[in-house]
Amino acid sequence: MYNQTTFMMMQVVVFFSGVIAGAGIFYFLQDRFALGIQKLLMNYSSEFQTQLAQNVDEIEEQFGEYKKYLLKIANENAKEQKDIQDSFKLIDNSLSKFHTEIKSTHYVRQSLEDEITKLKNIVKRHNKHNKQKEQ
Repeated sequence: MYNQTTFMMMQVVVFFSGVIAGAGIFYFLQDRFALGIQKLLMNYSSEFQTQLAQNVDEIEEQFGEYKKYLLKIANENAKEQKDIQDSFKLIDNSLSKFHTEIKSTHYVRQSLEDEITKLKNIVKRHNKHNKQKEQ
């Protein structure tokens, strides 16, 4: 019915028309699925972005609470350190006064001992002088 050349030409025409139709269908499906996937990805990314923003807000609130708590502890710690430092200064002043009093007491004791020794010597001389007069 058909000769071989016509049959070959018909096969080529059918092949190219199939290629064109297949390319059109492929492009249509790809475009359809690509748009669907792109929309799906955009929806997921926007949902993820909102969840991330909410999480960031929650984390910032928690961080703010922790920061306030740590500042409170740091202020209390600084106050305690200041009180301890004031106590050490008070103890140091008291010990300095005590040391000064001990030194002054030591000097007074030495001077009193020297005076007692002088008085003893005077009494000895006086007794010696009285003994010599009696003889």
